[in-house]
Amino acid sequence: MKKQFLLLFTGALLISACRNGQVAPTSETTDSSKARLERNKAVVLASQRAIAAGDVDAVFKDMAPGYVDHMDGTGTPLKDMDSIKSALRETIDAFGIKGSDLRAVAEGDTVVVAGKWRGTFNKAFMGVPANGKSYEFNDTQIFVLYGEGKIHSHR
Repeated sequence: MKKQFLLLFTGALLISACRNGQVAPTSETTDSSKARLERNKAVVLASQRAIAAGDVDAVFKDMAPGYVDHMDGTGTPLKDMDSIKSALRETIDAFGIKGSDLRAVAEGDTVVVAGKWRGTFNKAFMGVPANGKSYEFNDTQIFVLYGEGKIHSHR
């Protein structure tokens, strides 16, 4: 009897140790996590679709206070909302940006969007004269959301 109890106790201890303190999610927490992920994807996709529509105000509708735009990651991050909006307006005006086939994947507070962007360089940009050439490229962008579905940063 002592051997059976010892084996049962040892087995229970091993199983408990292997869980690493993780608690199995309940259907309630799983459902709320899924809802949060879907909400975050919807917020980011709405912002990206607003770029394609040329609606700069709608792009920034769900930005958190203190939003930071890292742009392509090569320069200094932009933190001033007026500067960020102005830069985006100039870019949309110069290149006629249109997005398509936008897809989002979310995990935790991070949303990654992939899609195809195209347009025509039809207006001078940062001192470079327009050349009328069209462009098309695939792009992936990363967004971090905090709180109630507000975008905190973009890379």
